[in-house]
Amino acid sequence: MDKRSIGSFIAALRRAKGMTQKDLAALLHVSDKTVSRWETGEGAPELALIPAIAEIFGVSCDELLRGERKSEADAAESTPLGEKRRKWLLDSVLRRFNIYCIIISGASLTAVAAGLILLFVPVYTHRQIV
Repeated sequence: MDKRSIGSFIAALRRAKGMTQKDLAALLHVSDKTVSRWETGEGAPELALIPAIAEIFGVSCDELLRGERKSEADAAESTPLGEKRRKWLLDSVLRRFNIYCIIISGASLTAVAAGLILLFVPVYTHRQIV
């Protein structure tokens, strides 16, 4: 998180929207001097303001903190990998769940079978031989 790159990015976004420092300051409930400090790199916005600033300019918080827009190529590359990883994790969790279900079902069936066997097997008492 480089103050200068964040500040120059905010300044560029503000100018592109045709806003003054005063306009941006009013939206964020800060002074125009605070916005000026951000843009010159003397300070950085508080983390609580980052989502609001990102929303005003239509960028992500990540882009704002990096001080640059994410390129379309980066966005296109990261989406399939993220989707692939999400699918792999979901499949992994489902596999584990299925294995646990099979184990629990097997244990339950074994217990039921043992109970039925014990229920129908006659119980013999030993007679003492005299």
